[in-house]
Amino acid sequence: MLKTKIKRQLKELSTRNAGEVLQVLRQIYDNNEELRNSVVMLSARYNQHRKSVLNGTIKSEDSTLEFNQIIERVLILIDAVSPEEAAAYELEHSIFQKILIVCQQAERRHFMKSLFSEQYYKEVRLWRVEDNMSLQEVNGFDLVIFDNHGDTAGEPSDSLLKFYLNEAQPYMLYFGHFLPLLQQYPDKVYFTNSVFSIHARVREMIEYLKYKESH
Repeated sequence: MLKTKIKRQLKELSTRNAGEVLQVLRQIYDNNEELRNSVVMLSARYNQHRKSVLNGTIKSEDSTLEFNQIIERVLILIDAVSPEEAAAYELEHSIFQKILIVCQQAERRHFMKSLFSEQYYKEVRLWRVEDNMSLQEVNGFDLVIFDNHGDTAGEPSDSLLKFYLNEAQPYMLYFGHFLPLLQQYPDKVYFTNSVFSIHARVREMIEYLKYKESH
């Protein structure tokens, strides 16, 4: 199942961004010298084709033929991914830190959950009012994502936000329009207001947690 999912994702991406697919394949085949060498050689061919297109030194029909041949080779390399290699790649790129998502608006829960694929985020839980989660349970998480985004977002509940800022131990990533209140907690809360940056901020915070644990 995992092998099939990774292959499908790479195949869907191949015609849009073959370069990115080749980067992933180089990581997948890190311990497979023969196939890694094939990826390296195909990457060089792909880069040369892009250079020729950009410089206008290749005819349109020749460019199309060359591109199709490159994609054909990419698809062959994707099909060669073994279940063990797929599993190793997923394990290396998975996030096992426990993340609690707190949504101001109930209708945002499904959207927030969709941002964190279970394929890579292994320990994500959505907070619901009916959960009545205790402080001890909250402190069992490594990171809290406080969502106050969306068209209906406004001032968050003071009691809810301040609970996570003042009483709960986990660091917080605040997702929404900036609040002056957050400036009072520079060592507790990080901020993002875009789906384009939320994963980068999560990874930065996780890297900090790893650093903190090792020192």
